[in-house]
Amino acid sequence: EHLDLEGFADYYLVSFLWSISQFTGAQDIAQPQSSGERLFTIFILFFTFIFSAYAISTITSSMTQLQIITAKQSQQYAALRLYLNSKQISKGLALRIQRSARRAADELARNTPESSVELLQLVSEPLRMELHREVNAPALMKHPFFKFYNIVYVAAMQQVCHSAVSQLSLHQDDLLYSNGEMPEEEEMRMFFLLAGRLLYMHNDKLPKAVKVGQWACEAALWTLWPFHGTMRARADSSILLVNAIKFQRITCQFMSRDANPLQYGRE
Repeated sequence: EHLDLEGFADYYLVSFLWSISQFTGAQDIAQPQSSGERLFTIFILFFTFIFSAYAISTITSSMTQLQIITAKQSQQYAALRLYLNSKQISKGLALRIQRSARRAADELARNTPESSVELLQLVSEPLRMELHREVNAPALMKHPFFKFYNIVYVAAMQQVCHSAVSQLSLHQDDLLYSNGEMPEEEEMRMFFLLAGRLLYMHNDKLPKAVKVGQWACEAALWTLWPFHGTMRARADSSILLVNAIKFQRITCQFMSRDANPLQYGRE
């Protein structure tokens, strides 16, 4: 009775305003005095209701996804513990394995591997070759040969980055190779340290730290090469691997008198 209403439209606006105000717990819904004020208030309340519903649904969906991911990880860790217990693995080794698995899962969450990006599988092969060159070439060009090779044979360098390169993750105290070990010919590789820190030990000589940007086992690209010394990770590390057989197949396709990789290998 205390409202100043004119006609059916005002009665309708007040009724609708009162209805949607119930979602916000409003008590005094008679403050808007004109039709324009009522329309504005209705709009604000309606927008607030929609936004609140969207925010709540987004939070709920995110929490559900997080719960699913957490449950899946918990099942995986439980399965790992069950396996280690069933095989009666020593406590020290079991702890190292579980710690390594957790670090690998954390690393996977931080750095998405290419294999998990489904759309990249739909990209044309030439574009993927260019992508791999931009990703891998900077690390390879720390070495003088690859720096020169990238200038002389861009196409060959692109194929090396695309087909002959892979990555390996090591955790602290993991062994990369040991003295006297002779890998299979298909497994011969040269190593480039991308991140972390390695320690090289050879006979009675003082251990030598291998830092980011340095490399090891270059001779494996040119000949059958048994490992001399032992290389171990002193921190969580990421290593770029160059497969010797694939590298040789690619370089044999790109040779000239002015730039012959075989001549470099002999020297």
